[in-house]
Amino acid sequence: MTPSGIIHGFSENKVGKILDENLSQKGYVLTGEVGILISKEPLKIRGADIAFVTKDRLKTIDKGILKISPDLIVEILSPSDVYLAVDAKIKDYIDIGVNRIVIINPEEKIISTISEDRSLRFYTFDDEVEFYKDVKIKLAEVMK
Repeated sequence: MTPSGIIHGFSENKVGKILDENLSQKGYVLTGEVGILISKEPLKIRGADIAFVTKDRLKTIDKGILKISPDLIVEILSPSDVYLAVDAKIKDYIDIGVNRIVIINPEEKIISTISEDRSLRFYTFDDEVEFYKDVKIKLAEVMK
């Protein structure tokens, strides 16, 4: 895997901190290519930039990979990302039942969201975007 770069790391840190500040009482915010089990046969594991799982669903933090679908996944695109590979990753997240997916494109300053009803919406960094229930972020203010 190609290293992600400074903008990617900066974005992951900023968004992860905001999510943790707002969601740590409800669950676990996990960052840094969190391993998520997609299938056992054949074995397929994906790495998410940021994942959130409620404490109701994940009782404790264990070693190893996440074996249940997160409630939220945030992916931050890097210039080296290939759209077909990103699409395949998003499809896997949908297939395992991830309720909300947020894709951040720092280069184009675009945010895409996929909701539980599988509707797709696009935003700019100037928009206030709901990342998770009652957690809204305006990336233009965060990414300074």
